[in-house]
Order: sequence, then C-alpha cells, then structure tokens
Amino acid sequence: MVTVKPTVIVDLLYHPFTAAQLDYLSRGPTYIRPNPSIFFPQKTLQKRIDREHDDTMKKLKKYMSSVADLPKIPLNSPLYKSYSNQLRSYLSQSYMTLIPLIDQIRALRELKMIQSIRKKLKKYKLILRETDKSGVLHIGSAIDYERKAAEYRQTTGAYEELTSNPYNDIICQVTRLLNQLKSLNRIREWQRIKLMPARKTTELAYMYFIPKPHKKGTPLRPILNTIHAATKQISQFLDKLIRPLFDRFVRQTTFVDGADLLDQLQKYIQKGYFNASTLFIIFDISNLYTMLPQEESLAILAEFLHTHNCERINGLSIDTIIELARVVLQANAFVYNKKFYRQIIGGAMGSAFTLTLANIFMWKWERQTILPKLPSHELYGRHIGKSVPFLDVLVQNNNGILASSLYHKPSAEPTVVSFLSDHPRHVFRNVIQTALTRAVRYSSTFEIFNNERRAIRLMFLYNKYPSNYINQQFEKFFADYMSSTSSSILPMITNESQFFALREKLSNQPTNS
Repeated sequence: MVTVKPTVIVDLLYHPFTAAQLDYLSRGPTYIRPNPSIFFPQKTLQKRIDREHDDTMKKLKKYMSSVADLPKIPLNSPLYKSYSNQLRSYLSQSYMTLIPLIDQIRALRELKMIQSIRKKLKKYKLILRETDKSGVLHIGSAIDYERKAAEYRQTTGAYEELTSNPYNDIICQVTRLLNQLKSLNRIREWQRIKLMPARKTTELAYMYFIPKPHKKGTPLRPILNTIHAATKQISQFLDKLIRPLFDRFVRQTTFVDGADLLDQLQKYIQKGYFNASTLFIIFDISNLYTMLPQEESLAILAEFLHTHNCERINGLSIDTIIELARVVLQANAFVYNKKFYRQIIGGAMGSAFTLTLANIFMWKWERQTILPKLPSHELYGRHIGKSVPFLDVLVQNNNGILASSLYHKPSAEPTVVSFLSDHPRHVFRNVIQTALTRAVRYSSTFEIFNNERRAIRLMFLYNKYPSNYINQQFEKFFADYMSSTSSSILPMITNESQFFALREKLSNQPTNS
C-alpha cells in the first residue's frame, strides 16, 4: 500500500538545501523541466537543428534503401530534398518559436533552481545520484562515496589499478584481433568494419556508483559507462547474436514477467501439484558481475553453444565467438576518480554482452545444482516460506489456495513520471493504463484489486496528477473493457464477477515494465 509521497533521500547529518530545492528534487529522475533549450544561444540551437536533421535524413535513407516490401527510392531522388526542406523548417520552428511569457518565466525559474542546486553540490562536495531501486534521487557526501567505492574494490578484488593510460593498448588489442580474424577468413570484411573502434569517437569507459538506500549502510552499485568504449560494437554484436538463442533454449526455466509467473503457476495448479505444503523458494545472488571467473565463463559459453548444436552462428564458429567475447572481458579498462583500472574478474555492468554471459554462467549452475534435484513437474525460480515476492508480483500459499497481488518493494518510493514534467501528454495516459492493467492481472481477488486501485490513485495524486484527470483515465480504462450491457452509470467495476471477467480479458496481454 502506498502511504508516503516520493521524497529525495538526503543521507547527511546536515544539508544546505532549502525546502523548495528538496521539493524540486523530489520530482524524481524522470522529471523533465519545461523548455530546457529556450535559453540556449542561437548558435547552439542551430547546431542542434543541423544534428537532428542530418541524423534523421541518414536513418531515413538507410531504411528506404533496405526495406524489402516497398519500392526503393534512389539516393539522388528529389523526394529526399523536398522532405529535407520540410524537416529543417519543422525543426527550426520547434526550436526557434517564442513561447508564451508565463512559460518563459517558469522555464527561467526552474533553470535558476537547478543552477542553485548545482552550486551547493559543488561547494559542499556532495553527490546527487538516482537510487538503485527506490526510483528517487539520493544526496550523499563525496567523501562517503569514495570510502564505500574503495571498500567495494577491496572486497570484490575484481579490479586492478593501472600505472598508465591503457587507451592505446586497448585500441591496438581490439584492432589487431579483428584484422587477424579477417585475414584468416573467420569474419567478413563488413563485420570487421562494423566492429572496428574509431579513434576519433572512442573513449575509455568510466565508472560511477549508484546508492542502494534499501540496504543497511547504503552500499553502492558500480556502473560502467561503456557508450564510447573500444569494445562497445563487439559487445552489442555478440549480445544480438547470442541472447536470442539463450532466450529460446532456456524458455522452460524462465519467467518473462510477473504475468508469466502467474500463468505458469496456474498450469501447475491445474495439474494438481499445488497444495497446502507447497513452498516458494528464491535464490538471491549478490555482485554477480564481479564474481564471474572470466576464462571459466568463456568455457561455459562454449559449452552452452555446443550443447545446443550451435557450431556456427551466422557464419561464425564457436572459437571465433569466444575470441571476440574474450576481448570484451579483457579490454575492460576504465577511469574512476582520475585513476585507471582494469576489471580482472567478471564483466562490466553496463556492457550489453555481460548480462547474456552472466545468464549463461547461471545456466550451468542451474544444470549442476538445481535442476537434477527437482522432480520434472516442479517450477524453478530466492528466502523460503509461504509467501514470496518475485519480479513485481507477490504470491502466497493460503492453505493450498494461490493468492497474488502487486508487490511494492519496501525500498521503492511511490514515484512515477511527475505530471509537472515536460513529457508528451500520452505518456501520462500510458502510465495510468499500465498501472491499472497490472493491478487487474496480478490481483487474485476483487478485494485485493480495490485496495490496489486506491493505492494507485493515491500514488498519482502524490505525483501531481489532477484528480479529475485520474478519474477520466480510470473511467476510460474500464469503459474500454466493460460490457456495453453493464448497468453501471459510471464505467467502474462493482462486483467480483465483473472483476474476473475483466481479468480474463487482460490475461493474454503482455505486461509493460
């Protein structure tokens, strides 16, 4: 149940912020201030227009030259020039048109608010970060962050400090491998070009930490920003190559989301396996990304591919895939606090392929430790007892009857996109529709749903949604699914049978995250 409004977490004995500044930060990390570009210099705006125009035209031409079911348009077609002129005119109008005075005043007020917050963060050596799971912002001291970061590096032993900048060595390592694979005809020329890092745009990754205030002592979670890393293209390439295979081969032991879990449990019940003594068990694994032995993980990747008869994937041999994966792990160097480090255990949390590799590592552990000991009819998924939260659903065994509801993490603040944010209007509608859809699907009884419906309404009120707007969206949601023969004046659910009819209609729809 939602009981408090979302609030910025201030992890300090004393702080310099005013009530207005804290209230502003409490709007959360998803908040977009209105008209952020209004005070940009004309030259900056023109550069932004040119960049968006050129990027859009490039994507359009690439799409129109590759689409199969439409006539291809020559690159020199006058249609492109006509569209280009219209696009530039639209962008110029969007960026250059003056906004009403009242909107200018609000934009200026919020800009000054942000500037004042930044000055205080810098003056008092504070760090502002989004929390790991609470959905709000956190303010802590830079000294405390550095102490915890040093403790994390020492505890995990996953990083080694380097004495010099490894940038050139990494570029050479990646380039040499790709050229060698091409010379041996193990990859094609287009693959070599696609995966090759460009010196002008390549940068070392950098590490930052996000706080976990829901855990004792507020530990930190490390994140590596690898957006310009030398191995970014290889990591994304391997992820797109391997992840679909993993998803397909382990589907039987994967819960896609909470709705999928409930569906699997219903099948389990229908087969007569669920009874009063049925327990739910969850395994919680900490710091997985800094626990994976690199060479062992690569060996398990090769075993996974061999086991599923994937000797070649899109023309690439397993040995080639392993060599590409190895360079992603071994060339993982980064900057933190003006020092250079290399990760020697595990992979970068922030690199596309790391998650897939970690999942495959766990596949091996499951095969060895869990699955052989389970009867074939049992469901496999951390804490042991008669109720358990999993993903975003809470399931309970009430004397042999399955009860389910939406799970509210104790660490999570009741925060969604603030209605004051400069998001497109449809975003707010979608947020409400998604919340109601999930509540209907996850609530096993009408009473549970009614409690959740009140909690949802309260959450949106806390996030500045007008009461009338919430009512309109609630009514629209129920009107879309209620029978036209309903006798209710307002399209609302009034009894258990209506609720179960609605739940059945929504049961086959995917759940939005």
